[in-house]
Amino acid sequence: MKNLFLLLAVAGIFALASCGGGDKKNDEKAKQDSIQKADSLAQIAKEDSIKQAEEMAAADSIATDSLEEVVVE
Repeated sequence: MKNLFLLLAVAGIFALASCGGGDKKNDEKAKQDSIQKADSLAQIAKEDSIKQAEEMAAADSIATDSLEEVVVE
Protein backbone atom coordinates (compact mmCIF):
# COMPACT_ATOMS: atom_id res chain seq x y z
CA MET A 1 0.00 0.00 0.00
CA LYS A 2 2.87 2.38 0.80
CA ASN A 3 4.32 1.70 -2.65
CA LEU A 4 0.99 2.58 -4.27
CA PHE A 5 0.85 5.93 -2.44
CA LEU A 6 4.48 6.60 -3.31
CA LEU A 7 3.78 5.82 -6.97
CA LEU A 8 0.73 8.13 -6.97
CA ALA A 9 2.72 10.89 -5.26
CA VAL A 10 5.55 10.63 -7.79
CA ALA A 11 3.05 10.61 -10.68
CA GLY A 12 1.36 13.69 -9.20
CA ILE A 13 4.66 15.50 -8.91
CA PHE A 14 5.49 14.74 -12.53
CA ALA A 15 2.02 15.86 -13.63
CA LEU A 16 2.38 19.18 -11.82
CA ALA A 17 5.90 19.71 -13.13
CA SER A 18 4.84 19.07 -16.73
CA CYS A 19 2.10 21.73 -16.50
CA GLY A 20 4.54 24.27 -15.07
CA GLY A 21 5.74 27.65 -16.30
CA GLY A 22 5.35 28.62 -19.89
CA ASP A 23 8.05 29.77 -22.24
CA LYS A 24 9.08 33.27 -21.17
CA LYS A 25 10.26 34.16 -24.69
CA ASN A 26 6.82 33.49 -26.16
CA ASP A 27 5.18 35.60 -23.45
CA GLU A 28 7.54 38.50 -24.14
CA LYS A 29 7.03 38.19 -27.92
CA ALA A 30 3.26 38.19 -27.47
CA LYS A 31 3.54 41.31 -25.31
CA GLN A 32 5.70 43.08 -27.91
CA ASP A 33 3.30 42.06 -30.69
CA SER A 34 0.43 43.46 -28.67
CA ILE A 35 2.23 46.75 -28.12
CA GLN A 36 3.09 46.99 -31.81
CA LYS A 37 -0.51 46.33 -32.83
CA ALA A 38 -1.78 48.97 -30.38
CA ASP A 39 0.73 51.49 -31.73
CA SER A 40 -0.36 50.73 -35.29
CA LEU A 41 -4.02 51.20 -34.40
CA ALA A 42 -3.23 54.46 -32.62
CA GLN A 43 -1.33 55.72 -35.69
CA ILE A 44 -4.25 54.80 -37.97
CA ALA A 45 -6.71 56.55 -35.63
CA LYS A 46 -4.50 59.64 -35.59
CA GLU A 47 -4.27 59.72 -39.39
CA ASP A 48 -8.04 59.26 -39.69
CA SER A 49 -8.74 62.12 -37.29
CA ILE A 50 -6.33 64.40 -39.14
CA LYS A 51 -7.98 63.52 -42.45
CA GLN A 52 -11.42 64.13 -40.98
CA ALA A 53 -10.32 67.52 -39.57
CA GLU A 54 -8.89 68.53 -42.95
CA GLU A 55 -12.12 67.53 -44.70
CA MET A 56 -14.17 69.50 -42.18
CA ALA A 57 -11.91 72.52 -42.60
CA ALA A 58 -12.23 72.30 -46.38
CA ALA A 59 -16.01 72.01 -46.14
CA ASP A 60 -16.12 74.96 -43.75
CA SER A 61 -14.04 77.12 -46.08
CA ILE A 62 -16.28 76.21 -49.02
CA ALA A 63 -19.35 77.15 -46.97
CA THR A 64 -17.73 80.43 -45.90
CA ASP A 65 -16.80 81.25 -49.51
CA SER A 66 -20.37 80.51 -50.61
CA LEU A 67 -21.78 82.82 -47.95
CA GLU A 68 -19.38 85.60 -48.95
CA GLU A 69 -20.54 85.32 -52.55
CA VAL A 70 -24.18 85.55 -51.51
CA VAL A 71 -23.54 88.58 -49.28
CA VAL A 72 -21.47 90.35 -51.95
CA GLU A 73 -24.00 89.88 -54.73
